[in-house]
Amino acid sequence: MWKYEYNTTVKGIDAKSLWEARSDVSNWSKWDSDIEWTKIEGEVSVGKEFVLKPKGGFACKVLITEAEKPFVFGDVTYLPGAKMKFLHFFKPSPEGTEIKVELSISGPLGFLWKKIIGEEQAKGMEEEIRQFSELVRKEIR
Repeated sequence: MWKYEYNTTVKGIDAKSLWEARSDVSNWSKWDSDIEWTKIEGEVSVGKEFVLKPKGGFACKVLITEAEKPFVFGDVTYLPGAKMKFLHFFKPSPEGTEIKVELSISGPLGFLWKKIIGEEQAKGMEEEIRQFSELVRKEIR
């Protein structure tokens, strides 16, 4: 299994606002430039599936695995021969809100998906979280 972690702290944005934006699956393409679109029907909850279409890629099913408001949001994307899991943690701190993202890829073809998707995701994580945080900051003003 391959794993990558990213940690940062944002000021002036509470964990609840960050969690609500992350759980707003239909709007992920607003802050993630690698996503063409996402489609979900009904409420976000553990066990709920949605469809995600990355730019230049194939639409794939994603399963929500964690939805503990306002602290944790997690999902798993099923890829041929592997699965890619994201966990987002939001923790209030004296400096603001700590954001921790864990990305892992496992399975027999995990090594291949690490090269195809994982390393690019890791490389763009800081910018993605910056854009995500700025969008949330604008929406709570």
